[in-house]
Amino acid sequence: MIMRHDLITILKVKKMRVKKLSTGLTLLIVFAMLFSTFGCISEKEETPAPTTAAPTTAAPTTAAPTTAAPKVYEGLILPSGEKMAPMEILTLTPGADPTLNQEAVFIAEWWKKIGIDVEAKAMEKGALVQKIYWDRDFDATLWYIGGERFPLYLQYYYCEDEIYQYGWNFMQYRNPEYDSLSSEWLSIFDLDKAQERAFELQEMLAEDNPQIPLISDTKLTAYNNKKWEGWINQYGGVAGFDSMCTIDPVGGDTDNDILKIGLLKEPDTLNPLGTGFTETWTIINKIYCGGMWNPPTALYRYAPVSGELIPFLAEGDIEYDDATNTAIVKLKKGIKWHDGTELTAKDIKFTVDLMKEFEVPNYQDSVGFIDKVETIDDYTLKYYLTNKTVNFYHKTMMMIILQERKWSQIAEGARRKVDPTEYLTQCQITTPMGAGPFKFVEWKRGSYILLEKNPDWFFKDQTLPMGNDKLKYDLKVDKILFKFYASSETRILALKNGDIDICTIPAADIADFEADPDMTILEWGNDWLDFIGFNCTKPPFNDPAFRKALHYLIDKEFLVDKLQQGYAIAQYSVIPAINTFWCNPDCPTYGMGMSMEERIQKAIEILKGAGYTWESES
Repeated sequence: MIMRHDLITILKVKKMRVKKLSTGLTLLIVFAMLFSTFGCISEKEETPAPTTAAPTTAAPTTAAPTTAAPKVYEGLILPSGEKMAPMEILTLTPGADPTLNQEAVFIAEWWKKIGIDVEAKAMEKGALVQKIYWDRDFDATLWYIGGERFPLYLQYYYCEDEIYQYGWNFMQYRNPEYDSLSSEWLSIFDLDKAQERAFELQEMLAEDNPQIPLISDTKLTAYNNKKWEGWINQYGGVAGFDSMCTIDPVGGDTDNDILKIGLLKEPDTLNPLGTGFTETWTIINKIYCGGMWNPPTALYRYAPVSGELIPFLAEGDIEYDDATNTAIVKLKKGIKWHDGTELTAKDIKFTVDLMKEFEVPNYQDSVGFIDKVETIDDYTLKYYLTNKTVNFYHKTMMMIILQERKWSQIAEGARRKVDPTEYLTQCQITTPMGAGPFKFVEWKRGSYILLEKNPDWFFKDQTLPMGNDKLKYDLKVDKILFKFYASSETRILALKNGDIDICTIPAADIADFEADPDMTILEWGNDWLDFIGFNCTKPPFNDPAFRKALHYLIDKEFLVDKLQQGYAIAQYSVIPAINTFWCNPDCPTYGMGMSMEERIQKAIEILKGAGYTWESES
């Protein structure tokens, strides 16, 4: 039996609901006028604002109040009697992620209003990942979560088992009751009951606030309609796996149709065992079978539109035996690696064994419950599970598949190292070997990565159901050129100049692209959301009352309306609102509709009730 669910239908192009904005300069003028003239967000708020080009550490200038001066709080004193040390909100640079950077700057200013000495500190993405995932050396950070239709991160992102170096629970949140309920959730196969439990888990997180959900911005993607057509605007974005395999070149197919995609982040590595960057997976999931982020296309995958779990490399449904907790999975014949050798059940068994032996961090939720795997023949696998879990369907059946021929040599080298796991996950893979629709050709550091079509791809010219239609994977893209840019501005210029064919764009640039007949803009609800994550082992961030007080101070409506110009949704659950089946719509809406003065009063009330005082209240 296969776990089946239908979460969301295909996203359609929405009518643009934006006032004409000529350039980023216009946005700058709007911000300047808004805050210098009115000095407030709403009738009662007195929230300062940075310019569009947000400083990485400096705070925006506070506008003069138009009413009586509010009460000033200075020098927050912890219940222990110690003065709170200065804190940092780690964020990405404006060039890497202008939205996260701006959010951090605004939030730092709001938190200063209750006497906290806080600054936003911008970092390059690799350094930020090192700081929070590896070193765990931070107070709070702006980060993002999502990307999974079935939100398994409700279990692994917040559980104590994941509080190890580079484990998913970098916030180091501990709640034994949550651990028990979330683990039990993975054994609930009744969808209605599973949804009920998922809602309960979201409410627990909303009460404890180990992280504060902020917004889920609406992604705007512009593409050159004179070069490519037939894009699929679906869950996960317009430039996803299915589009790459099905779009058509305008003017007819040739032997050298090159799709040029602009990315802001150059991959840290092409080693699928050691990267968690979504930008890197944009490339990796075209090369390999399987992965971490939606939509992984491995033994099974989610169907376009419906989200139903369907066979891909596998032949037919999973044959699960409840009495013995074993499962038989059959593999299609004739699937080839890029070197021409056949992908067999031995490669899949090797991959599972490798993950288990080296305890590869990103894949423990895929193999931790597997006792062993046997190959009955070259195309049949038998899995022995310690318990029945939905992870088997939504993780194991979609995990990355590695070629035994290549990776057995890497594993042998790892076994001779002091830290075998670190070597295995951090070794540079210069020539990725996959079985996906595109082959790796070249990586010119700092410039581009080039892939070319795999003519032997097993699924070429096959079809999948897509709503009432069928989607044919005719693979008319001959090459994909991923070009890297240091900033959003240079990438936008490259799209306008024809150097790339497609990329996401900020709302401030909509008018320019709408005025260009060669460009089409697609809008899709983001399956990721931004959040603030706290270091829950470090006072006062280990105090739920402190975290709740800070939550009240964040004006998410402002972030939506002013920072994102309406192209976002305020989030109060850790599951993005677009994931309608699993997102709990009844989580507490801290501060919604409050003025800044009311937010401050509420935060002060919570902190005083928890034993906090101030050096000065004037």
